[in-house]
Amino acid sequence: MKRATHADLIALCSISVLLAGWSTPLFAAETEKAEASADEPVERLADFTVTAGRMPVGTSPGAILNTVEVLSTPGATADINRSLQTFPGVQQVDEGNALFVRGGDSIETATLVNGIRYPAATRINAPTGSFSGTLDPMQTRSITFLNGGLGAQYGNVLSGVVDLATRSAPTSSSATLNLGLGALGATGNVALGHGTGFRATAVRSSVTPVVGLNGSRHDFEEEPNGHDLSLAAGWTYRPGGELRTYMLDQQNRVSLRVDLPDLKGLYASRVHSRLGTLTWNDQFGNWRWTGNAGCNDLRRDEETSLGKISTQNSQKQINVSTTYDVSGKVALTGGVDYTASRFSLEKSKTEAGVFRSFRRELEDTRCGGYVQADAVVIRHVRAVVGGRVDHSALADETTVDPRISLSWEPRRDLSFSVAGGTYHQVPDGYYFLDSEGRRIRRPAIRAQDAVAAVEYRHDLQVLRVEAYQKQYSALAQTDRNHLPTANSGFGSARGADFFFKTPLPGEFTGRLTYSYVDADRTDPNTGLMATAPWGVTHSVSLVLERTICGWHASLGWRYASGRPVTPIVSATPAGIGGWLPVYGEPYSDRFRTFQRVDALLYRVWFLKAGRSVTTYISVNNLFNRANVYGYSYSDDYSRRWNSPSLFNRILYVGAMINFN
Repeated sequence: MKRATHADLIALCSISVLLAGWSTPLFAAETEKAEASADEPVERLADFTVTAGRMPVGTSPGAILNTVEVLSTPGATADINRSLQTFPGVQQVDEGNALFVRGGDSIETATLVNGIRYPAATRINAPTGSFSGTLDPMQTRSITFLNGGLGAQYGNVLSGVVDLATRSAPTSSSATLNLGLGALGATGNVALGHGTGFRATAVRSSVTPVVGLNGSRHDFEEEPNGHDLSLAAGWTYRPGGELRTYMLDQQNRVSLRVDLPDLKGLYASRVHSRLGTLTWNDQFGNWRWTGNAGCNDLRRDEETSLGKISTQNSQKQINVSTTYDVSGKVALTGGVDYTASRFSLEKSKTEAGVFRSFRRELEDTRCGGYVQADAVVIRHVRAVVGGRVDHSALADETTVDPRISLSWEPRRDLSFSVAGGTYHQVPDGYYFLDSEGRRIRRPAIRAQDAVAAVEYRHDLQVLRVEAYQKQYSALAQTDRNHLPTANSGFGSARGADFFFKTPLPGEFTGRLTYSYVDADRTDPNTGLMATAPWGVTHSVSLVLERTICGWHASLGWRYASGRPVTPIVSATPAGIGGWLPVYGEPYSDRFRTFQRVDALLYRVWFLKAGRSVTTYISVNNLFNRANVYGYSYSDDYSRRWNSPSLFNRILYVGAMINFN
């Protein structure tokens, strides 16, 4: 198998900026490292690297995929979420970058940047999916993906966590120029000495050249475009002690014509997000301390033929945690967190010839605390037991969530683990207001899950199987008109995930992921129990990689069974010359299967004086398959036809020049 080299990481950082014209995160090594040899007993905390619901990524001994393998995932356009969509437990619902984890909605997965929640990690810049990535890979140093069995430190989240940490001060100065088909960007790293320095990145992007070269299946009035600006600074004031700050400003715009049952005509979207974080880490004897403070603001303006809607989410957050190493076998952790948030909603529409508009604001304060014990209870067995308490003023509720995880490694190459607990999440402020702006009273959403995993490793082979069960209550939902419902729903999800990675003949490496899920929820339109809208039963991804004459080549195939949809079975006259659809049994039909083959080819060319040039060619949807996002109908709903996803086959080329 090809090892991840420094040149590979530089190359992939550049590709992640260039590919889609947006910035996305870099996977880096995890901090845990097994110190025992294969023949020694597993009896220390550092020896355990596998737990249920945790997908280790990076260059650590417990990593399932290394950095190069993740960022070179074909078809992911180096976007972190699209890369994670090839991981076990994530359903391939559409061609956007939202994460639907183990039967849960995408809003149930949180992205944390330096411990601060970032609500704009998933960009939806079109109703038929998105083409945009999010975070800057040049500024990140580690990421952890959890798809269940969350520890007590994670609050206000139900299904999954993408936990990202930014990099500290650079050790040397450098500059990078990015030239891509749909983006121009530059990155500068400045080392000031004495453990201080900063990093800055600016990207201006537009998919206009991409559409011009490849075409599109949709009628854009304005192709997706925008900018990304980020700044990171760090100060390592002593070994083990550092301060880091990170600031991000992102903006994107798009408008296109759509033809869906619930949305026809022009759709325009303007999204502006900002994030700022400050992080402190230090160690005093056996005590390790971490503090994070930050704020974020996300404004989304959308305009359709039905009217205009603007939402704004603003949050201020702070959290502090400490871990005390009692011994090599026991560690105690505790922490507190506080969030003050403000949500505003402004809507205007013309209904029956009457213009209506309103503006509402909601405020919430959430405070929580947790304790957790991590211990080797007997040789080969590790237990993590904890719980957290949270209070939300908006939900007017105090919740208590116990969590537990057990791991057993009878041999160095074989492990078994189980995890589970109770989780609560306060819905977004949008769910607390009805169509007229009246307040809806609702509690926090509640979920309980249990995850069991077994993993086997031999040399470079990894085989991992997980099974899970989840139960939901007090679900906050929207109807087919995207309006919040006053009633709470119930649901469940169960499934199994399979992951296999192995070297192959001919110096190839391959990895196969299969996920099965059976998810159902209360249908908000009828009150009946039905398949979840994102309940894609089968998801498969296959990736093959090889180095050929200095070029890194990868080929990927993705498959997903059809997404559930509620069929329109007839129509009735609207009385004003139009027609109203009559819907059948909720989510009793499915779109046709999703399939796509993608390819990526890149190479690093080393020049004199520390300079290098990275060139690459990417082809998404190699066979130009017209995957289906939805159905379009005739005016009287007597005929229907497929509404395809955003793009045809996409050829993308680019280069990066690095100056050290």
